[in-house]
Amino acid sequence: KNKLILMQVFTSMIVLGLCFIAFVFYHIYDYKLRNADSMLSLAQVIGTNSISAIQFEDNDEANKILSDLQKGAPQVTNAATLDKKNNVFATYTKPGADVFQFSSHTLEGKNFEYAPRHLLVFNSIIDNKDTVGTVCLRANLNELATIEKTQYRMAVVILIIGISLAFLIAYFVQMYISRRILNMVHISKRAGKEGDSKTHVIDVGNDEISILAGELKDPMEQETDSQRRKNEYQVR
Repeated sequence: KNKLILMQVFTSMIVLGLCFIAFVFYHIYDYKLRNADSMLSLAQVIGTNSISAIQFEDNDEANKILSDLQKGAPQVTNAATLDKKNNVFATYTKPGADVFQFSSHTLEGKNFEYAPRHLLVFNSIIDNKDTVGTVCLRANLNELATIEKTQYRMAVVILIIGISLAFLIAYFVQMYISRRILNMVHISKRAGKEGDSKTHVIDVGNDEISILAGELKDPMEQETDSQRRKNEYQVR
């Protein structure tokens, strides 16, 4: 009985666990992609608005554009506008955040990359097919941490519920299977120990247990016929 229950519960636990792991990681991966697309769009808007400031070397205007991030994009902790030579033209640091230095070597072939608990975004500023600068953003991933905790808790709760249901189902299933097997064992013992030749193994079904019942029934019927002939001989 215990083996039947453990087998079904263990199988359900593995399947549910793998499904939830795939679901959680896909959800987190999808959030990261959507967050990166959103930050890239924001960087593109900042770059478009900063073209004139870069061309006229107006640092104050470029800094003002970046300072609007405090209200429009509170998740951005650091930002910078680089000129055509990748020199820092304007910077922004959210109040209370640490200063972060954007460097040109991080721009090689990358639009965004994930650092521990932060997202780095790089978007070229293009004017008439000419690259005039780059917008760099650094956003925190506090929302991602909250989503991860929520997803993990939800997965654990549903996994516990799923395993509990699997245990209940396995319990009732094993009762049906083990009852048929134990019935054959009981009848076989009676036939062997008590010589109850009138007892037959009866099992209704079309599976392996029914086949086993049939295999046990044939020797018992043969033993019954042999006992009957022996009794008739003794009477004569």
